[in-house]
Amino acid sequence: MNIQTEIIYHIVSSANFKNDVVGSMYAPGSLLRTGFIHCTSGEETTLLAAEDFFSNIKGIIYLLKIVVNAVIAPVRFEDAAPSPESGKNQLEAGSLFPHIYGSLNMDAIEGIGTLTRYGTGFLWPDNFFPDFTKFI
Repeated sequence: MNIQTEIIYHIVSSANFKNDVVGSMYAPGSLLRTGFIHCTSGEETTLLAAEDFFSNIKGIIYLLKIVVNAVIAPVRFEDAAPSPESGKNQLEAGSLFPHIYGSLNMDAIEGIGTLTRYGTGFLWPDNFFPDFTKFI
């Protein structure tokens, strides 16, 4: 994996995204609770994580497309920590998960897509929109 060109993803409800953007930075509540922003890499693992953590969340679910080498805060690829309140589908992929250790600078977001619900899971976005201001 070439971290210099790697694209990673962050899944977030539309309501939380709007509340967690301050100026040019994004700082979700999970950053305060765990010390990092949870991310994924790759379509399959991302969709499995969305199913595990967001299938019961009402409303629109966004997928932030993030360019790793544009993130100011440290990004580390680490083993997943199982969560008792979620499913385990994303763990079966055996992937390392990217974690951003600090607030996310908005200019590292290449685009925002919407995850479409499909049964208990989600479908990958048709498009990622580079102008994220309409999503805030």
